[in-house]
Amino acid sequence: MCFSAQASFAGAIVLTSVGIPTLLKARHTVKLIPFAAIPILFALQQALEGIVWVTLVNGSRASVWHQWAVYGFIYFAGMVWPIWIPTSLYVAEYDNVRKKMLAALIVVGVGLALCSLNAIAHTKQTAEVMNNHIVYTLLDDPLGSLSQAIGLVVYLLGTVGSFFVSSLNNIWVLGVVLGIAWIISIVGYYLAFGSIWCFFVAMSSVMIYYIVVEQVCDQ
Repeated sequence: MCFSAQASFAGAIVLTSVGIPTLLKARHTVKLIPFAAIPILFALQQALEGIVWVTLVNGSRASVWHQWAVYGFIYFAGMVWPIWIPTSLYVAEYDNVRKKMLAALIVVGVGLALCSLNAIAHTKQTAEVMNNHIVYTLLDDPLGSLSQAIGLVVYLLGTVGSFFVSSLNNIWVLGVVLGIAWIISIVGYYLAFGSIWCFFVAMSSVMIYYIVVEQVCDQ
């Protein structure tokens, strides 16, 4: 989360309190379980950022806790979500045409995850507090600004785009919300994009509870 350790941990608690009943609602509809698990996974990611905040404020950036939390947050942002989001919707999808489109987005997500893995393997991951936000930095990033910009657009396609492809009830509303959040994050908080974006998406994921409930009722 973007404002403080307390806010990050509070967000993790809220997401857990929403994520557990979401999973319970989906437990008898196996295809919905990966999608229903998203709030819980975001809770874990927000808890990791809470640790990043604590270790930065306390001057413990050399600690193992700090390093694991930074890499864990980046792992979720760059590797888990580009694959998990389209895959969870693919599993829940019944329409064959939409499944093929989601399968293509999974391929895009895998490509993004591999690029992130390469960056993590070849550059040092750091986190700094700037203007009350956490900025995650790839030191000596070999990609450059143009490649990063293209990557962000592809990231938008693979994650937010999936919500417009899926036929789950009213899931497009979540796609619209996330699209607006993406614009706000990239325009207003470019340097802290990773932290701000994940905050918006995490908080928006509470909507998944209502989507899952409606989907279960229709089956």
